[in-house]
Amino acid sequence: MNENAAVGTFVGSLKVEDLDEGSDGMIECWSTNPHVSLEAFDEKSYGVVVANELDYEDSPQVNISITCSDHGIPRLTTSTTFIIYVLDVNDNAPQFTQSVYNGSVKESIEGGQKVVQVLALDKDGFNNNQVMYSLGEADERLFTMDATTGWVRLNVSVDREHTPMLTVVVFATDSGSPPLTGTATVTVSVEDINDNVPYLNKTDYYISEAVPCFVADEDIDVTSPFIILTNGSIEVNKKLNRETQNETRLVVFLRDKGTPALTGSGTLTLHIVAYNDEPPQFLFPSPLNKTAWIGAEAPLGSHVCRVQTADGGLGAPQNVLYNIAEGNADNWFGINSRSGELFVARSLLPLAGSTVQLKISSANTLNPQMLSYGDLEVTVGPSNASLLTRAALGAQDSYVIVAGIISGVTVIIAVVIISVIVHLRTTDLRRMQAAKSKATRPNNVNSRVPIAVSFVPEVKGEKLQKTNTTLTSSMGGKNAAFTASEKGGSAVLKPTLCSKPQL
Repeated sequence: MNENAAVGTFVGSLKVEDLDEGSDGMIECWSTNPHVSLEAFDEKSYGVVVANELDYEDSPQVNISITCSDHGIPRLTTSTTFIIYVLDVNDNAPQFTQSVYNGSVKESIEGGQKVVQVLALDKDGFNNNQVMYSLGEADERLFTMDATTGWVRLNVSVDREHTPMLTVVVFATDSGSPPLTGTATVTVSVEDINDNVPYLNKTDYYISEAVPCFVADEDIDVTSPFIILTNGSIEVNKKLNRETQNETRLVVFLRDKGTPALTGSGTLTLHIVAYNDEPPQFLFPSPLNKTAWIGAEAPLGSHVCRVQTADGGLGAPQNVLYNIAEGNADNWFGINSRSGELFVARSLLPLAGSTVQLKISSANTLNPQMLSYGDLEVTVGPSNASLLTRAALGAQDSYVIVAGIISGVTVIIAVVIISVIVHLRTTDLRRMQAAKSKATRPNNVNSRVPIAVSFVPEVKGEKLQKTNTTLTSSMGGKNAAFTASEKGGSAVLKPTLCSKPQL
């Protein structure tokens, strides 16, 4: 029976015979093993089924004992035994004996050195518990692993100064189907060897001329005013005077304590500076320039401004520490103590449209330490929401102005139109009055309009030649008497063309 057989799985059948009759022949059977139970088919046959899970790793075979009894007096019993062989199933992944294995190698050693051996065990049967070891693909560049023995080897040479520790994940896979895998971690410490020569990590130092001298007699002829002790301390053995010597260069020889010892050298430059008797002087903020501006919606960490100080007349750069001394109780702003950069530390929306008064302190790190203060005003601009509100109000005002202009222009145009209409009506009225006055005048007005006519006068039976003559009427009218002086003749003519005189 497979070890993963479900509860209730049929194992086998059991048949019992009793030659007695009646109650003496009635049979009852049971098993004392918890792995199986009996289910009656009829009065004399039973089925054996799995009652609890079987586990090959705990019991590769299960001994079953079954007892049967009749109901006679006295009750007679019989028993029998049989074995269930449990078949192994690959239900256990390999387990490493340690979750973390620690190993070590010396730096700069050649690749191929054994680091640590791992071991994994599998509780399954022989066919499923054969373990093979492996590494992840990302670790194969640094390590190799023996798939059978579990030895981990380092492939490359390692420099402890750059890589003091290495970590690799190892895998153990069994031979089951499907195969199961377990994991563990291998940590490799890289041991230091003396492979680096000593060197100076700083070559420039600033020393105040007020540093006390450790030599009692100043008449001693000392070439260098400084002494370097074996522990790296620098002592002054001659009174310093910046005016006569403002710097000194020293060649320093170094030797470490490794095995074998390595040596090195370097040059120190010691700058002699004036005694620190003046505090740092603020260049910004200053009495004439002490304002900065930042938007209310600036994100956290946004740059506001950078405060600056002068060297205070010491003749050397100072190590100055900056701090917000006053005005920042709610921590709206922060300041970089070294660079002096002021930045946004909290949302400034509650401060939109306001000004924050800050007092900045500046302290040098010389001895004695000197401190100074600068007043800074930070104006926080309005937020976008307030700007939009103002823009909306401005737009409404613009609409009112435009509406007023349109109304004014409309009124002016209306006045002009009305004026034109009144003028035209007045002109028409005058014309009508003039026409009416003309109609009431007499028609005998002497117009003296020249009229050109063509006629043939008849005088005393003679026929005159056709000629164009200009005549003058004595009065206007449809019929007019004309006088012609053509060969002394005269005639009464009816004009062929006449126009009414016009005033």
